[in-house]
Amino acid sequence: MSWQSYRSSRLAAYEKALGEGKVDGRIVNLLEGINRNPGLVSLSSCSGRIDLLVYDIARGKRESSHYAKWHEPVDKEELELKLTSYTGKPMLWFKCEPFILHVAARDVAAADAFVKKMRANGVRRGGIQAIGKGRVAIEAQGTSGMAFPVGPFTGEWNDMLDFANAILERNLEQVRRLEKVEW
Repeated sequence: MSWQSYRSSRLAAYEKALGEGKVDGRIVNLLEGINRNPGLVSLSSCSGRIDLLVYDIARGKRESSHYAKWHEPVDKEELELKLTSYTGKPMLWFKCEPFILHVAARDVAAADAFVKKMRANGVRRGGIQAIGKGRVAIEAQGTSGMAFPVGPFTGEWNDMLDFANAILERNLEQVRRLEKVEW
């Protein structure tokens, strides 16, 4: 598929999602600016969100689910209502997640120009993710975020430390898998 065909199909999907209210309104101006560049097209994006996430370390991220999420500032009473109505067994996490932006570029030169502008404007996390026939995938992500458990957690700090250590071990498993790759 040519760049023009790919870009046209992605722009059509964007316009459809926009019309259906499926695009995060707080990031639309940025997406419109990116989409004006003929060498770029926006893919998926989020301006950041507050999330109550049901997460069980034993099952991993793919098995997690959103109990509630907001792309706008949250009212304290609404948050308290959600927190007090949670009756699940897996741990509930309060997360404030940074913005994330996925963009396709026509070629490496267009991707490089995008990444340089991104970095010049303070975005340090992200870059070229993949280079394929007819396009280059880019990701950009903010760094402002936080996450902590809010319930149900009835244990003591030792229990929380066990959970944190399990997360560290899971990260180390990924590092060990990467060590086996012949770079």
